[in-house]
Amino acid sequence: MTNVSDASGTSFKRALNPTLLSDVALASYPLLGQLLALWSPAGHDSEGGKRLRLFIRDGYVNFYAEGQSVFMVSFGKDGLKFRIHRKYVLEDVPSADQGHLSISGDSLQADLSAWHDRARRHSSKKAEKVFVDLLLGANPDVIDVEAALPGVLVTNEVTGEESLVAPRMDLVALEPCAGGYRLVFWEAKLSENPETRVRNPEDPEVVRQLGKYREWLEDPAHKRAVIDAYTEACRMLVALHELVDAAPPLGQAILAVGSGRAEIVDLDPQIRLVIRESRKEGTQGGKKVRAFRDPAFTQNGHAQKLENAGVPLLLIGPGGSFVLAPDA
Repeated sequence: MTNVSDASGTSFKRALNPTLLSDVALASYPLLGQLLALWSPAGHDSEGGKRLRLFIRDGYVNFYAEGQSVFMVSFGKDGLKFRIHRKYVLEDVPSADQGHLSISGDSLQADLSAWHDRARRHSSKKAEKVFVDLLLGANPDVIDVEAALPGVLVTNEVTGEESLVAPRMDLVALEPCAGGYRLVFWEAKLSENPETRVRNPEDPEVVRQLGKYREWLEDPAHKRAVIDAYTEACRMLVALHELVDAAPPLGQAILAVGSGRAEIVDLDPQIRLVIRESRKEGTQGGKKVRAFRDPAFTQNGHAQKLENAGVPLLLIGPGGSFVLAPDA
């Protein structure tokens, strides 16, 4: 078991330089316009990664293709700067090389298409990231993915060793509540992920993981910082959306908060877990079956064990809806 304490204050921010959210910036940096033209907001299909997801960070924007972070656009004092992961530009990049390359703001459409296609090929190998993208397509009020909490100091009670980590929550969404909206957080996993297996009911890995997130979010200062950050993120999403002609609409909650018609008044620190049961092929009753529930997950009672451990759980079987129901 581990104890978790915050080691970096409340530095959780979502903001961009507003002076660069303009038609002038679009004219000065053609690549920004090309990226925004590919934007498919939450609640809309990404067409298998052909269209991009956009999320606000602290000083920059992340563009994703089927759950894979591809482009980063920094909104700094010196203008826009564009970066892309090396593996989407260069051939045979070692897996240990996680560096990025700067790219020109007037890069050609042909270059963008080539980088985008390579990113989609990488994403196809990461089924859990594709699952997150499917969830995005069904839930218009998701405002963030891979939300990294500031460094959390984790102490191993056995060895006494400490390490600073930045755990990431898969999905952040808005949900109606009394007085406005509240933030809710989801962790998304496939049933074959070993972390979903509760072999030790007293100490399941996924329960420890979600507990770390909850402890951080329950701190009043952290809660305030997160609410303020995502209020600003909604404003920035609305501002960026206004720069795009004929863009698919934003979710109603994002529009309401981003335009100042509603407020984020609360957050739920209890992280929710959504699990997609694996599709299996085989035979049942002498007949070939293309998709049925993962017997290793359901029949062995792992879902029940998670619920018994106090984890709010949404289970999606083959053919099931990807809508994240409130209070799962």
